[in-house]
Amino acid sequence: MKNVADASDFAAARRMCRRMDRVAFHLAHFLPREKRDGACAVVAACRMFAGVIDLDTRTDKKGSDPFLSAGGCGAGTGGILAMLHARIDALCAGEVELPNAAFRDEAQHVLAAMSAAVLRFEISKAEIAEFVDGVAADRATARYATRAALERSIDRVGGAVAMMLAAVIGLRHSDCRPQMLDLARGSMLTMLLRNLRADLAGKRVRLPLEDLAKCRCSERELLAGEVSDRSRELVRLEAARARELLDRAGDGLKWLAGDGSRFAAAMWIELHRATLDEIERRGFDAQTSEPQAPFAKILRGAVPAWRAARRDG
Repeated sequence: MKNVADASDFAAARRMCRRMDRVAFHLAHFLPREKRDGACAVVAACRMFAGVIDLDTRTDKKGSDPFLSAGGCGAGTGGILAMLHARIDALCAGEVELPNAAFRDEAQHVLAAMSAAVLRFEISKAEIAEFVDGVAADRATARYATRAALERSIDRVGGAVAMMLAAVIGLRHSDCRPQMLDLARGSMLTMLLRNLRADLAGKRVRLPLEDLAKCRCSERELLAGEVSDRSRELVRLEAARARELLDRAGDGLKWLAGDGSRFAAAMWIELHRATLDEIERRGFDAQTSEPQAPFAKILRGAVPAWRAARRDG
């Protein structure tokens, strides 16, 4: 039957969101119920789509994914992308063929919730498709030569998600897309720094090569896990860029609704600032261990977030 979303679909989306992105899940609680369900559906669906691509790009293909196995497409990323785009077309038209709600698996529940959110909040199909294509392109890219190249990738992935969530929480001005992109860029650059050690362990250098050259830090030095003045300068440079982007994104908070949406976005910014503060406290060493902001620091971030949320324009 065609998609008819009910409470069980949104409950499944909330569970998946909590499992895959606890920060987004907890911040969604500041939103009104309908927006909270829509935001969790977006995050869960995007994480699920990305997971399908990640599983397909694994060389061993161990494990199974009901969403992947039900795709009915040939092997290879091209077939998976074709399957995902077909699903996106169907869910945006409200025509996803699903069993009755009582017989849906988790992936089907999330698809139903996402389809309902797309129709309710008029989420752009182009943004969902851009996200899927952006994830596939990022997984196939081992290095980014320039900052501009990295930002283009971030815009296709994080920027697309930011615009989907913007549709859910509601924008009061049509020209604030640049601030939403700055929010995605600042957040994802912060996450690149937080996950730098794990990326390097996987032999992946995701920071722009032009910045490595600027700081005279070689790929070999980074991949070896060496902490030097050069690597610290590289991390300092990227952290300063992330702060600048988050500051610019903060200027767009006034265009969000005052029903909790503005506070949730402000807290998102403060959480990433707290991570950057921890990186700075460590002397810009992001390679020895993953920088995690102390819980007390995160709580203190609620104060500037509340003040930012109170500002109107």
